[in-house]
Amino acid sequence: FSLGVVLHLLLVGKLPYRSSNVEILRKEMEHPPRFDSREWGMVTHKARDFCAQLLSLSPDHRPTAEDALKHEWFLHWGRQPK
Repeated sequence: FSLGVVLHLLLVGKLPYRSSNVEILRKEMEHPPRFDSREWGMVTHKARDFCAQLLSLSPDHRPTAEDALKHEWFLHWGRQPK
């Protein structure tokens, strides 16, 4: 989950959940962050998908480290030019 928060911040310059009030933050986290705002306009679908997977509140639905390294977006950036 923490990696998803960091990735969100790196991709759009904002945290996925912004409240500093713990009760409000818990309410915000009941819903997945939205990826349709203006800030996401230049971010690829693969990057959005990867970020959404990492931000899943349920550990059972988040990718393992091994699975994360196999995600399409991650593999795209790790390719070596021919």
